[in-house]
Amino acid sequence: MFLVGWIFLIFLGLLLSQEIFRRFPKFTLAFFIVLPIILITYLIDNKIRMDWFSLTKIFSVTFAIIWFSIFRLTSFGETKFAKNGIYLILVINIFEAIAKDVLSGGVAHYFNAAAGILSIITLNKINSINTTKDKNLDVNWEGMTLFWIIGNTIWDWTFIYLNYPSVSAHHIAVLGAPLIIAFFNKGRWLQARVLTLGAYLFFLFLTLNSKFIPHIYSISWGNKSFGFFLAFSSLVFMIIYTIFFLRSKRICG
Repeated sequence: MFLVGWIFLIFLGLLLSQEIFRRFPKFTLAFFIVLPIILITYLIDNKIRMDWFSLTKIFSVTFAIIWFSIFRLTSFGETKFAKNGIYLILVINIFEAIAKDVLSGGVAHYFNAAAGILSIITLNKINSINTTKDKNLDVNWEGMTLFWIIGNTIWDWTFIYLNYPSVSAHHIAVLGAPLIIAFFNKGRWLQARVLTLGAYLFFLFLTLNSKFIPHIYSISWGNKSFGFFLAFSSLVFMIIYTIFFLRSKRICG
Protein backbone atom coordinates (compact mmCIF):
# COMPACT_ATOMS: atom_id res chain seq x y z
CA MET A 1 0.00 0.00 0.00
CA PHE A 2 2.91 2.33 0.71
CA LEU A 3 4.17 1.89 -2.85
CA VAL A 4 0.69 2.42 -4.31
CA GLY A 5 0.42 5.66 -2.35
CA TRP A 6 3.75 6.86 -3.72
CA ILE A 7 2.74 6.01 -7.28
CA PHE A 8 -0.44 8.04 -6.84
CA LEU A 9 1.46 11.00 -5.37
CA ILE A 10 3.97 10.94 -8.23
CA PHE A 11 1.08 10.75 -10.70
CA LEU A 12 -0.64 13.80 -9.20
CA GLY A 13 2.66 15.65 -8.93
CA LEU A 14 3.44 15.08 -12.61
CA LEU A 15 -0.02 16.19 -13.70
CA LEU A 16 0.41 19.37 -11.65
CA SER A 17 3.98 20.03 -12.83
CA GLN A 18 3.14 19.65 -16.52
CA GLU A 19 0.22 22.02 -16.05
CA ILE A 20 2.57 24.63 -14.54
CA PHE A 21 5.17 24.09 -17.27
CA ARG A 22 2.59 24.39 -20.07
CA ARG A 23 1.10 27.57 -18.65
CA PHE A 24 4.44 29.30 -18.11
CA PRO A 25 6.65 28.42 -21.11
CA LYS A 26 9.24 31.14 -20.39
CA PHE A 27 9.75 29.75 -16.89
CA THR A 28 9.94 26.23 -18.37
CA LEU A 29 12.62 27.30 -20.84
CA ALA A 30 14.75 28.89 -18.11
CA PHE A 31 14.22 26.00 -15.70
CA PHE A 32 15.38 23.35 -18.12
CA ILE A 33 18.39 25.35 -19.25
CA VAL A 34 19.63 25.56 -15.65
CA LEU A 35 18.48 22.06 -14.60
CA PRO A 36 21.06 19.93 -16.47
CA ILE A 37 23.90 22.10 -15.13
CA ILE A 38 22.69 21.47 -11.57
CA LEU A 39 22.22 17.75 -12.20
CA ILE A 40 25.64 17.22 -13.76
CA THR A 41 27.29 19.16 -10.91
CA TYR A 42 25.36 17.01 -8.44
CA LEU A 43 26.39 13.78 -10.16
CA ILE A 44 30.06 14.78 -10.18
CA ASP A 45 30.09 16.02 -6.59
CA ASN A 46 28.45 12.83 -5.30
CA LYS A 47 30.42 10.54 -7.63
CA ILE A 48 27.21 8.99 -8.94
CA ARG A 49 27.73 6.69 -11.90
CA MET A 50 25.07 6.22 -14.57
CA ASP A 51 24.75 4.00 -17.64
CA TRP A 52 24.87 5.57 -21.09
CA PHE A 53 21.11 5.42 -21.58
CA SER A 54 20.23 7.28 -18.36
CA LEU A 55 22.85 9.97 -19.02
CA THR A 56 21.74 10.38 -22.63
CA LYS A 57 18.11 10.63 -21.53
CA ILE A 58 18.86 13.63 -19.30
CA PHE A 59 20.22 15.61 -22.22
CA SER A 60 17.73 14.41 -24.84
CA VAL A 61 14.72 15.27 -22.66
CA THR A 62 16.23 18.64 -21.73
CA PHE A 63 16.87 19.41 -25.40
CA ALA A 64 13.32 18.37 -26.26
CA ILE A 65 11.78 20.69 -23.67
CA ILE A 66 13.95 23.60 -24.83
CA TRP A 67 12.96 22.93 -28.45
CA PHE A 68 9.28 22.71 -27.54
CA SER A 69 9.47 25.94 -25.53
CA ILE A 70 11.08 27.88 -28.41
CA PHE A 71 8.54 26.31 -30.78
CA ARG A 72 5.73 27.69 -28.63
CA LEU A 73 7.19 31.12 -27.89
CA THR A 74 8.49 32.24 -31.30
CA SER A 75 7.63 32.19 -35.00
CA PHE A 76 10.15 29.35 -35.28
CA GLY A 77 7.21 27.04 -34.58
CA GLU A 78 5.66 27.96 -37.92
CA THR A 79 8.57 26.55 -39.92
CA LYS A 80 8.75 23.09 -41.45
CA PHE A 81 12.21 22.69 -39.90
CA ALA A 82 10.78 23.14 -36.39
CA LYS A 83 8.00 20.61 -37.03
CA ASN A 84 10.48 18.09 -38.43
CA GLY A 85 12.58 18.70 -35.32
CA ILE A 86 9.71 17.65 -33.05
CA TYR A 87 9.22 14.50 -35.13
CA LEU A 88 12.96 13.71 -34.95
CA ILE A 89 13.06 14.32 -31.20
CA LEU A 90 10.38 11.66 -30.72
CA VAL A 91 12.06 9.25 -33.15
CA ILE A 92 15.48 9.66 -31.52
CA ASN A 93 14.04 9.09 -28.05
CA ILE A 94 12.35 5.90 -29.22
CA PHE A 95 15.52 4.79 -31.01
CA GLU A 96 17.59 5.27 -27.84
CA ALA A 97 15.37 2.72 -26.11
CA ILE A 98 15.47 0.38 -29.11
CA ALA A 99 19.28 0.46 -29.03
CA LYS A 100 19.29 -0.26 -25.30
CA ASP A 101 16.98 -3.25 -25.80
CA VAL A 102 19.07 -4.65 -28.66
CA LEU A 103 22.30 -4.26 -26.68
CA SER A 104 20.70 -5.90 -23.63
CA GLY A 105 19.98 -9.04 -25.70
CA GLY A 106 17.38 -11.76 -25.19
CA VAL A 107 14.12 -12.61 -26.96
CA ALA A 108 11.97 -10.31 -24.83
CA HIS A 109 14.27 -7.35 -25.52
CA TYR A 110 14.26 -8.11 -29.25
CA PHE A 111 10.46 -8.35 -29.31
CA ASN A 112 10.17 -4.99 -27.61
CA ALA A 113 12.78 -3.44 -29.90
CA ALA A 114 10.70 -4.61 -32.87
CA ALA A 115 7.61 -3.00 -31.33
CA GLY A 116 9.59 0.23 -30.97
CA ILE A 117 10.58 0.12 -34.65
CA LEU A 118 6.93 -0.31 -35.64
CA SER A 119 5.99 2.69 -33.49
CA ILE A 120 8.45 4.79 -35.52
CA ILE A 121 7.16 3.45 -38.84
CA THR A 122 3.55 4.28 -37.93
CA LEU A 123 4.15 7.89 -36.90
CA ASN A 124 1.93 10.02 -39.11
CA LYS A 125 1.13 13.53 -40.38
CA ILE A 126 4.18 15.51 -39.31
CA ASN A 127 2.79 18.61 -41.02
CA SER A 128 -0.17 18.60 -38.62
CA ILE A 129 2.13 19.67 -35.76
CA ASN A 130 1.33 23.23 -34.69
CA THR A 131 0.64 25.42 -31.69
CA THR A 132 -2.87 25.92 -30.39
CA LYS A 133 -4.48 29.32 -30.87
CA ASP A 134 -5.37 29.79 -27.20
CA LYS A 135 -3.26 31.55 -24.57
CA ASN A 136 -1.37 28.38 -23.63
CA LEU A 137 0.15 27.92 -27.12
CA ASP A 138 0.41 24.16 -26.59
CA VAL A 139 2.34 21.99 -29.02
CA ASN A 140 -0.43 20.10 -30.80
CA TRP A 141 0.10 17.07 -33.07
CA GLU A 142 -3.30 16.80 -34.76
CA GLY A 143 -2.40 13.62 -36.63
CA MET A 144 -1.52 11.69 -33.48
CA THR A 145 -3.87 8.79 -32.79
CA LEU A 146 -5.01 7.45 -29.44
CA PHE A 147 -4.23 3.85 -30.39
CA TRP A 148 -0.65 4.79 -31.33
CA ILE A 149 -0.28 6.50 -27.96
CA ILE A 150 -1.60 3.41 -26.14
CA GLY A 151 0.78 1.18 -28.11
CA ASN A 152 3.70 3.48 -27.35
CA THR A 153 2.79 3.52 -23.66
CA ILE A 154 2.71 -0.29 -23.51
CA TRP A 155 6.04 -0.47 -25.36
CA ASP A 156 7.64 2.17 -23.13
CA TRP A 157 6.59 0.58 -19.84
CA THR A 158 7.75 -2.81 -21.12
CA PHE A 159 11.12 -1.24 -21.90
CA ILE A 160 11.38 0.12 -18.36
CA TYR A 161 10.30 -3.20 -16.84
CA LEU A 162 12.87 -5.16 -18.85
CA ASN A 163 15.78 -2.78 -18.33
CA TYR A 164 15.07 -0.83 -15.13
CA PRO A 165 12.59 -2.84 -13.04
CA SER A 166 13.52 -0.86 -9.92
CA VAL A 167 11.70 2.20 -11.31
CA SER A 168 8.92 0.38 -13.17
CA ALA A 169 6.49 1.32 -10.37
CA HIS A 170 7.38 4.99 -10.82
CA HIS A 171 6.72 4.74 -14.51
CA ILE A 172 3.14 3.66 -14.01
CA ALA A 173 2.71 7.28 -12.93
CA VAL A 174 5.23 8.75 -15.40
CA LEU A 175 3.52 7.13 -18.40
CA GLY A 176 0.03 7.24 -16.93
CA ALA A 177 -0.07 11.04 -16.54
CA PRO A 178 0.34 11.90 -20.26
CA LEU A 179 -1.86 8.93 -21.23
CA ILE A 180 -4.73 10.33 -19.17
CA ILE A 181 -4.24 13.70 -20.88
CA ALA A 182 -4.31 11.95 -24.27
CA PHE A 183 -7.79 10.57 -23.58
CA PHE A 184 -9.00 14.17 -23.37
CA ASN A 185 -6.66 15.70 -25.96
CA LYS A 186 -4.49 13.29 -27.96
CA GLY A 187 -2.81 16.13 -29.83
CA ARG A 188 -1.24 17.38 -26.60
CA TRP A 189 0.12 13.97 -25.57
CA LEU A 190 3.68 14.48 -26.80
CA GLN A 191 4.06 17.83 -25.02
CA ALA A 192 2.69 16.29 -21.82
CA ARG A 193 4.99 13.27 -22.21
CA VAL A 194 8.08 15.45 -22.56
CA LEU A 195 7.16 17.74 -19.66
CA THR A 196 6.24 14.93 -17.26
CA LEU A 197 9.42 13.00 -18.08
CA GLY A 198 11.51 16.12 -17.47
CA ALA A 199 9.77 16.72 -14.14
CA TYR A 200 10.25 13.07 -13.17
CA LEU A 201 13.99 13.16 -13.88
CA PHE A 202 14.24 16.20 -11.63
CA PHE A 203 12.33 14.36 -8.89
CA LEU A 204 14.47 11.24 -9.33
CA PHE A 205 17.73 13.06 -8.78
CA LEU A 206 16.37 15.01 -5.84
CA THR A 207 15.56 11.69 -4.13
CA LEU A 208 18.68 9.70 -5.05
CA ASN A 209 19.99 9.80 -1.51
CA SER A 210 16.60 9.72 0.17
CA LYS A 211 15.93 7.21 2.95
CA PHE A 212 12.59 6.46 1.24
CA ILE A 213 14.27 4.97 -1.84
CA PRO A 214 14.10 1.32 -0.63
CA HIS A 215 10.37 1.73 -0.16
CA ILE A 216 9.42 3.49 -3.40
CA TYR A 217 11.66 1.43 -5.69
CA SER A 218 10.12 -1.73 -7.17
CA ILE A 219 13.33 -3.78 -7.13
CA SER A 220 11.47 -7.04 -6.52
CA TRP A 221 9.19 -6.64 -9.54
CA GLY A 222 11.58 -8.22 -12.04
CA ASN A 223 10.27 -11.50 -13.52
CA LYS A 224 11.51 -12.98 -16.80
CA SER A 225 8.25 -14.74 -17.68
CA PHE A 226 6.18 -11.62 -17.09
CA GLY A 227 8.74 -9.56 -19.00
CA PHE A 228 8.43 -11.92 -21.97
CA PHE A 229 4.63 -11.68 -21.80
CA LEU A 230 4.80 -7.87 -21.80
CA ALA A 231 7.21 -7.76 -24.74
CA PHE A 232 5.14 -10.25 -26.75
CA SER A 233 1.96 -8.27 -26.02
CA SER A 234 3.68 -5.01 -27.00
CA LEU A 235 4.81 -6.47 -30.32
CA VAL A 236 1.41 -8.01 -31.11
CA PHE A 237 -0.37 -4.71 -30.37
CA MET A 238 1.99 -2.79 -32.67
CA ILE A 239 1.72 -5.39 -35.45
CA ILE A 240 -2.07 -5.09 -35.37
CA TYR A 241 -1.84 -1.30 -35.31
CA THR A 242 0.64 -1.32 -38.20
CA ILE A 243 -1.70 -3.45 -40.32
CA PHE A 244 -4.56 -1.00 -39.77
CA PHE A 245 -2.18 1.93 -40.37
CA LEU A 246 -1.01 0.54 -43.74
CA ARG A 247 -4.58 -0.26 -44.78
CA SER A 248 -5.70 3.27 -44.01
CA LYS A 249 -2.76 4.62 -46.01
CA ARG A 250 -3.75 2.46 -48.98
CA ILE A 251 -7.39 3.55 -48.78
CA CYS A 252 -6.48 7.22 -48.49
CA GLY A 253 -4.29 6.94 -51.50
